[in-house]
Amino acid sequence: MQSIVLLLWLALCAEQDVRERQIANTLTLGAAGLALVWLFATGHTWIGAQPADAALALALVMLLTLPGYILGRLGAGDVKLLGALALATDQWYLLGTFIGASIAATLTLQFNLFMELPFRFRFPTTVFTSMVCMALVVAVAGSALPAYKLLRKSISTVLRRQ
Repeated sequence: MQSIVLLLWLALCAEQDVRERQIANTLTLGAAGLALVWLFATGHTWIGAQPADAALALALVMLLTLPGYILGRLGAGDVKLLGALALATDQWYLLGTFIGASIAATLTLQFNLFMELPFRFRFPTTVFTSMVCMALVVAVAGSALPAYKLLRKSISTVLRRQ
């Protein structure tokens, strides 16, 4: 249940980020505040991790996102979003999020690169013809070899399975 709530929160933040190119502080700082209240009230994070895991996750967020923010590659909303995620989860959820975001960014860049290239499709006639010929040879050999053995026997021998 906790993972579903986190997923819905992340989806809401992503939708707002795509639509408005920024994430509202009520979503990021509000979630971070709720995660801190939960952490202090229960003694564990939203997903049940120890406070030391949340502290390690928050340190990882600062280590991995602040250089990007300083260089202008990440927005403040992204840093706050990942900080709130760190307080609600642990380092493994956070690293999984970083890996997923890195893969998504790489695939997006590759897709954009391929969309800029001219596209010409040439049907591989030689490969297709050779594959069809090999398939016919295998099909004929696969059925003819067992049938050839049976042709040399009498029907009564075949029916008795000798």
